Amino acid sequence: NHETDAEYWVYTAPEDMILVLEPVVQENTSFYVYVYDYDTDQVITGATVKYPTYAYKLAAGDKVYIKGQGSNSGSDPWKMTINATMYSGNDVSGLGHGATVEDPIEIVPGKLHWVDNSAYATYTATDDGMLSLKMSYCTVTVNDAKVDGISVDGLSVYKFAVEKDQTYNIYLKAYNPLLVQAELIIPQAGSVDKPFEIVTGGNTVPK
Repeated sequence: NHETDAEYWVYTAPEDMILVLEPVVQENTSFYVYVYDYDTDQVITGATVKYPTYAYKLAAGDKVYIKGQGSNSGSDPWKMTINATMYSGNDVSGLGHGATVEDPIEIVPGKLHWVDNSAYATYTATDDGMLSLKMSYCTVTVNDAKVDGISVDGLSVYKFAVEKDQTYNIYLKAYNPLLVQAELIIPQAGSVDKPFEIVTGGNTVPK
């Protein structure tokens, strides 16, 4: 609950991690959230989780300050809550990797992955199915073939078929950092990812 137009928080990362900040504001409030390097005062570019929620990669010992700035159309002070979630250890995969093809990010479904604008990654399938990668819009190639995405809730979803025990080489290219959420989908027969084959004559749902 702020009389001034900005408030500040500070945070020091105890380990390599991804910091997710979710602003919650009252109606009719204009707001901005900025994250700065504490020592250099440089703005840190975040990755879109789902607007207005952003994620930031921090190394162990990194100190940042977070600026919440806002105003509203009424006479009362504007209000903002910033929900912070820290992901590290088993929650994430590949922090600090992906800059070269020799050191790729290992894609692990159920974990979060960070990409600094572009990255090399690999995925070894544990089952037959579809690998889904959800993130901001970017260019995705798998084994040198481009994969098109679809828009879902303000993000892009890229899916491609995988076979058990096969390894796939992935390249991601964007203009800003990416937070990648991976999921292995086992399609049900008759779904959009595993449709029935149409034949001449009557087509019924197979038993």
